[in-house]
Amino acid sequence: MRRGQQERLESALDELQKLQERKSGEKAKSEARVSTGDPQARVMKQPDGGLALSYNAQLSTDAAHGLIVGVAVTQEANDYGQLLPAVDRIEERLEKEPQQMVWSEPLN
Repeated sequence: MRRGQQERLESALDELQKLQERKSGEKAKSEARVSTGDPQARVMKQPDGGLALSYNAQLSTDAAHGLIVGVAVTQEANDYGQLLPAVDRIEERLEKEPQQMVWSEPLN
């Protein structure tokens, strides 16, 4: 049990250091936080207005056939940077460009 706790704490410290390196400004670095229970998760705003440890999952589907053609899970709270990597994954997997893309905002 202690070994597992030690590993999670070390992982949390590693994640905290990575997060602080990405953030600019002393205030942003001092506000960086990670969970000792799930160091890779990030605090994200929830539909009810609260905050919780979360991941951001992205699914790409073939609507005509009802198939999932791409999946990604990120630590980013914002989806805006996820479209181009999703297109790249689809092109790599299916060896062709998507013909149509539809983006929807989360229901709040």
